[in-house]
Amino acid sequence: MPRGHLHTLARQRQHYTGERFARAAKHLLMQPWAGPLPDASPHQADLEFEVLLRLGRHHMTLGHGWRHGDGPFNLSWLTPHTDAIELGVHPLALPDVAANLMPRLSPDTTGQPTGVLGLRVSHSGAGVELTRLGLPGVVRLPGIRERQWQQALAVARDDAGDTSPPVWQTHQDTLHSQEITYGPRYGTGSSRRLAATGRHPSGIVRLGSALLRRHQIFRTAPPVAGIDLWFNPGQIELEWFAGPTHDDITSALLDPVFGLSGSTSRRGCCRPSTSCYGVKLWCASAPHATVNLRRQSSGWSDSQ
Repeated sequence: MPRGHLHTLARQRQHYTGERFARAAKHLLMQPWAGPLPDASPHQADLEFEVLLRLGRHHMTLGHGWRHGDGPFNLSWLTPHTDAIELGVHPLALPDVAANLMPRLSPDTTGQPTGVLGLRVSHSGAGVELTRLGLPGVVRLPGIRERQWQQALAVARDDAGDTSPPVWQTHQDTLHSQEITYGPRYGTGSSRRLAATGRHPSGIVRLGSALLRRHQIFRTAPPVAGIDLWFNPGQIELEWFAGPTHDDITSALLDPVFGLSGSTSRRGCCRPSTSCYGVKLWCASAPHATVNLRRQSSGWSDSQ
C-alpha cells in the first residue's frame, strides 16, 4: 500500500475508532484482506451487540461519556478484528464497564440475572480477555492489569451492595442455573445449546455490532453533551445532545469506505431553517433493522 494512501486511510479510520495514528496504520497493514474497518463474524457480532446493549444506557453507566474528554459508552477507543474487538477503557470508567458486562445473579431465585450471560474473564500480560462459555467471540481490554480489574469489580459490587459470591468465581467453567433459565429469554445465548434460541434477530445484531465499531464518530468537536442508546423491536434508538448534526453522523455512517451500505430517511437536517428530531438509517447487511438517530439540542445533560 502506498505510504500516502496508508496515512490517509489511517487518519480517516481514527475518526471511527479513536485509535492512535500508529495503531490504526499498523492494523490497516496487518489486515488488508479485511478492509479498512472489518465486519464482525456472526458470533463476534452477537457478543458485541450484548456489549452495546449493556454499555449504551446512560443510567447504567452513570453518565460516563458526557463529560468533556470522556469516550462515548465508557470507551476511549477500539480496534476491530473479524473474530475479536479490543476496547480501550479509562481506569475511571472501568467499574462501570465491569459492573454492566459481567453477569450478576438475582438474589431472588425467580429474578432476572443481569450482564452478559455466560461471560467469563481471563488475564494475560496484554490485559483482560472476556469470552462467553462455549461460544466464539472475544472482547479484549488491553492494558488492564488483573489487579485493576479486581479492584474495579470490588468497587462495582460494593456500589451494588452485592455480598454473594460472584457467578464467575463459583461457576468458572459452567453456566449457573439462572444463566441457563434466562439465556433464551434475555440473552443471545451463553452456550452452544442456547445460541440458537437468542431473542435478537440477526439483522439488529449486525447493525448493533457495526455501530459499536464506529461509535467514536460521536467524539467530536464540539463534543456531545450526552449520549444514550436503547432498543425497541427491530430498531436501535440512539439519542445524543448537542455536538454533531444528523448530517454529520449519517455522512459518517454511510461513508463509502468506512461506513455502511445503506440509506437514510432524511438529509439536510439540523440547520436553522429546518426542524427535525429523528432520522432513520437502514443498512443493506442488516435487513429488517433500523437505527433511529435522535438529536436534541438540550436535555438531561444540562443538569449534570
